Amino acid sequence: MNSEIERPESSSFDDLGSSNDLCTRPNDIASPHYQTTCTLQSLNRLGDLCRIPAEVMKDSQMPEPTESPENHRPGFFCVYEIYFKGCGLTSPLPEALVPYLSALEIALPQLTPNLLRTIMGIITVAEEARYVIGVPELIELLSVRSSSKKVGYFSAYPNANRNLISHLPNKDENWHHSWF
Repeated sequence: MNSEIERPESSSFDDLGSSNDLCTRPNDIASPHYQTTCTLQSLNRLGDLCRIPAEVMKDSQMPEPTESPENHRPGFFCVYEIYFKGCGLTSPLPEALVPYLSALEIALPQLTPNLLRTIMGIITVAEEARYVIGVPELIELLSVRSSSKKVGYFSAYPNANRNLISHLPNKDENWHHSWF
């Protein structure tokens, strides 16, 4: 094995039973990260399925074996496929999302799927009601905390009497394996 690629020692990753057990950059903050299972074919299918504009897709790149969601090429950022397939993320990114994450000092790839689903759901409900939502409103609606299940990631909890989004999945299996 390459010295930069190691088997994870974290029991939380071992418990997932992944067939892809090669890791990249085992010393990242939210380490270890599995090498991506994303392929050029799956990336092209994702672009078609989610109607991601061709000009965005042409700039998308497959990560190198030593890259991780935390450590990537300058000028790029990581997203997980589930963000588009199962969380409603669109391109371009929703106007309220980037300033909200900036206010929280959280990067996009640090979101658990349910946190992104919650944010996207609130943004969608607001748009349907023709309400302009911004950082103050999102902060009033949600408490964002470090995930108890995955170090370096964040989860959302509705503030008292502010639960607009319900019936989210209890668990997403291996969502962190497919990223670009």
